[in-house]
Amino acid sequence: MTISLSDMAQGFALRRQYQSLQTQQQQRATEVVTGQVADTARHLGGNFTQLGAMEASINRLDSFTTAAAVTATRADAMQQALGQIRALGDVGGLALGDSADPDILGADMEQRFTTAIGILNTRVAGQGLFAGVSDGAALPDAETLLAGLQASVAGASDANGVQAAVDAWFADYADRLYSGGAATGDQPLAPNETVRLDVTAADPALRDMLKGLATGALIARGVLADQPEAQAQLLQNAGGTLLSAQGAVSGLEARLGSVQARIDLAQTRMTAERSSLQIAQTAQLAVDPYEAATRLEATQTQIETLYAVTVRLSQMSLVDRL
Repeated sequence: MTISLSDMAQGFALRRQYQSLQTQQQQRATEVVTGQVADTARHLGGNFTQLGAMEASINRLDSFTTAAAVTATRADAMQQALGQIRALGDVGGLALGDSADPDILGADMEQRFTTAIGILNTRVAGQGLFAGVSDGAALPDAETLLAGLQASVAGASDANGVQAAVDAWFADYADRLYSGGAATGDQPLAPNETVRLDVTAADPALRDMLKGLATGALIARGVLADQPEAQAQLLQNAGGTLLSAQGAVSGLEARLGSVQARIDLAQTRMTAERSSLQIAQTAQLAVDPYEAATRLEATQTQIETLYAVTVRLSQMSLVDRL
């Protein structure tokens, strides 16, 4: 039995047509399910300018959103730390009272001073919260600082002398004791918008909080041990310093809170803008569900018809050869 070239050509043509219809069926089934065109280039006529611009805008917003999230995390950590530092100054009210036990209160202040140093040396993502642009610690450890302060007041014989020595020791705190770097500059937040998280451990409010706690801590280290009245006066000095410092730290919290509010607004705005761009992007590639279903049904009908024709032709060819 021989097969003519026309039969082979016809068979190849039918096979190609069947494969083409199958491809169309898969594409149109995808469009029905997803609601998006399967052939983007054909749908847009090869013009990707608008679609590319929207994609670039979304990518840019994603970059800013990531940066804003990092800044928000740092701001939240700083705000929490400032709240803890301010709470450590609550002991100032006790220090101003007449019934405070110098030894007990002094030991408490020493512990609070150590805690405050630990908070100010907190690191987030490898960078000190209050060390500015420096990668190192904002301050030396608590024991080093208290030992240095104790040595500086060793020659004082009364409360006034001790206080004067403490004042002098903390006078150049920012230059001599603070070991961090300059405050961080503008941080990218959103397109054409930046913020600053520029609170460092060198801030006078934090310096005074440490000064008040360190003054009381000297009593726990035996300063003016044989002068209870002088110790009581020193505690009152420390209490006044702490209460004043608490108000100043509250000011830092308020300043940082306004930055946090800006970050929240920027994040909300960028989320809304990104959603709008995605909606526009989806609309540009959307298909009419009714039309998509109609085209799919038509393609399926074509496939069934082609199959029936192929079978019919095969039967006819067989009869001819018989």
